[in-house]
Amino acid sequence: TAVLLAVIGFTLRDRFFSGTQAEQKPVSVLVADFTNATSDPVFDGTLEPVVNVAMEGASFITAYRRAQARRIADQLKPGTKRLDETAARLVAVREGIAVVLTGSITSQGNSYGIALKALDSVTGKTIATREVSEVPRESLMAEIGRLTAPIRSALGDSTPESAQIAAAETFTTANLDAAHKYSVAQDLLDQGKSEEAIRDYLNAVQLDPKLGRAYAGLAVASLNLKRRDQAEEYYKQTLALLDRMSERERYRTLGTYYSAYMHNYPQAIEAYRKLVFLFPGDGAGWNNLSIAQVFTLNITEALAASRRALEINPRSLQYRLNFALYSMYAGEFRNAGEQVELERSE
Repeated sequence: TAVLLAVIGFTLRDRFFSGTQAEQKPVSVLVADFTNATSDPVFDGTLEPVVNVAMEGASFITAYRRAQARRIADQLKPGTKRLDETAARLVAVREGIAVVLTGSITSQGNSYGIALKALDSVTGKTIATREVSEVPRESLMAEIGRLTAPIRSALGDSTPESAQIAAAETFTTANLDAAHKYSVAQDLLDQGKSEEAIRDYLNAVQLDPKLGRAYAGLAVASLNLKRRDQAEEYYKQTLALLDRMSERERYRTLGTYYSAYMHNYPQAIEAYRKLVFLFPGDGAGWNNLSIAQVFTLNITEALAASRRALEINPRSLQYRLNFALYSMYAGEFRNAGEQVELERSE
C-alpha cells in the first residue's frame, strides 16, 4: 500500500545515511509564552510550537514540553496564568533546563515584526537575539527558521543558517490559522481533553490538509478514546505525510505508531533507536526506547537507555522512577535505592 511504501522509503533511505553532526553536550531549552502585542488572538500560543520544531532541528537541542512547564509553574507559584520569562526561568532552574527563549510579535502596519531572545536560565544573561521586521502575514511561519538560526548557532549548532531556514520552510505549515488550531489542539490533548482536541485538530487539517502532525494528534486522541478504527484511518494519513514532518517528528511519530497502536515493539525500538542516533540529546526518545525494550523483556538494554535519559535530564521524576524500576528488574538494587534516596532528599 501507499502507507507501507512511505515507511519503507524512509527506512531504505536511512540505510544510506552518511552521519550526523559531531555529538555535542545535550542542551535543553524552554520556550516561554510570546508577548502578543498585535491584539490578534490567532498569535496566542501559535508561534511557540513552531519555534520548538525549528530549535529541535539541531541534534543536541531538545525543547522542554510547554504543557509540563505550565503545570510546574503553577505548582511553584499557584495562580500562574502565563509562562512568561519569570515563570519560565523558575521552571528552568527547577528542572535543570539550560536556556529559556522569549519572544514577541508586533504589528507594523499591514505586516509584522518578530523578536526572539535566548537567555541563560540561571543568570538571565542574553545568549543571542534575532529580530525580523516588515514580514507579511503569509510569510510569518516561514520566518521562524530565520529567527532561530542564530540562536542555534550560538548554542553550538554548525548547520549553515541557510540550511536551517530551508528546513523550517519545508516542515512548517504556511497557514497561520491552521498552526493556531494545531496549537490549541495540542494544549487540549496535554490536558487530557481528547474529545475537544479532536475538534481543533480537524479544524487544522481542514485549513491545511498536509499538516501531518495534526493527523498524528488525531490518531493519538482517538486511541485515548479507544476509537481504534478512527485511529487507523488517521495513522494512514499521518504515514502518508511523513515527508511533511521534521526528521525528529517523523521518528517520534513512527515510534508512537508502532508502540501505542501496533504494539509492534521491535519496530518501535528500531524507530526510537534511529531517533536517538540522529538526536542523541532527546531524553524522551531514550525514555521511550527503554519502555519499548521492557516490552521485549530486554532489561539490560532498557536499563542502559533509561540511564541515558536520566543523564540528559537528572531532574525528571519519570526518568528517575523508570531507572529505579528497571534497576530492580535487573537486580541492581543499589541503583534503585540511590534514586529513591535522591527523590527523598529533594
